Amino acid sequence: GATSTALFAIDSASAALTLIGGNPATGGACPDDATNPNCGNVTSLGSLGITDLSDVTGFDIAGDPDTAVAFLAVSIGDTRTSSLYVVDLETGAAAAPPGVANPTIGGGRVLRDLTLAE
Repeated sequence: GATSTALFAIDSASAALTLIGGNPATGGACPDDATNPNCGNVTSLGSLGITDLSDVTGFDIAGDPDTAVAFLAVSIGDTRTSSLYVVDLETGAAAAPPGVANPTIGGGRVLRDLTLAE
């Protein structure tokens, strides 16, 4: 099993990827261990590069720590659709998945969640 964890989140107000605690978490006790996700320390890792983000409709990460892939579904502006992006877990930069010219997903509906299966 896993010996460490990292808790990532999307800050929709600033359109940025954040890390809660440290990476990897050491499992120490609060407040002595600021890298523990349970302590609630939030660090911005970088801008998603998505302008006019109106709603985060799903975020999930799959894979081993060395090969993890993060996907993000968002609504942009006043659209009634969702768009799918791949998020770089080191820089926060979001981009359309490789080979996808139009990241709109959901058949014209807004997604309410996103779950990846391995």
